[in-house]
Amino acid sequence: WVNASRLKIGNKIHFLSVPVGMPKETKAYMRGYVAGVVRGDGHIGHYEYGGRRREKDTQNVFRLAVKDKEILDTTQRFLQLLGVDCSLRKVHCGPISLALETREAKKVEQISEIIHSMESSNDYRRGFLAGIFDAEGTYTKNLTLRIYNRNQIILGDIATSLDALGFKFIIEREANRLLGGVSEAIRFFGTTYPRVKRKKQAI
Repeated sequence: WVNASRLKIGNKIHFLSVPVGMPKETKAYMRGYVAGVVRGDGHIGHYEYGGRRREKDTQNVFRLAVKDKEILDTTQRFLQLLGVDCSLRKVHCGPISLALETREAKKVEQISEIIHSMESSNDYRRGFLAGIFDAEGTYTKNLTLRIYNRNQIILGDIATSLDALGFKFIIEREANRLLGGVSEAIRFFGTTYPRVKRKKQAI
């Protein structure tokens, strides 16, 4: 390893991974990112209860409460660009101080449609993997990248997306583990572009 400040004209640079450009923020990428984050860490609910004016009232809610503000800022921006405005609100839950929320039935339905419509384009796959990694992924000091989830359908969608983008992996009981060491981890981060900086510090 050589400090970048000591590089001179004519020095050769050896890449650990094939350089890849940052993915474009297309509508498909945004939908994929929102789907990954919300399916990993978000909550959508529809609750019926006895009302004062009607026999039944229905309460609709979308809530994303996480400690990493990069996730909240990115999800809020992408949802706004997709036509769904949500508000950040203060909450008091351990390390979590903010949540992205809406209780408007139309907006909750729009978000529900976004997260339950898996698409096959590579842009969508990149966004989905970035979002689900931000929500559920780890990259540890022993250079192991995993994306966790207990839901076998979600693990299957992660596996399908990894395979579509040419990554090798192992399906574990509650995670997908990327193969290929640091070079493939670098390619994963470059191809998908997760937003949470602390999860990439081991690179």
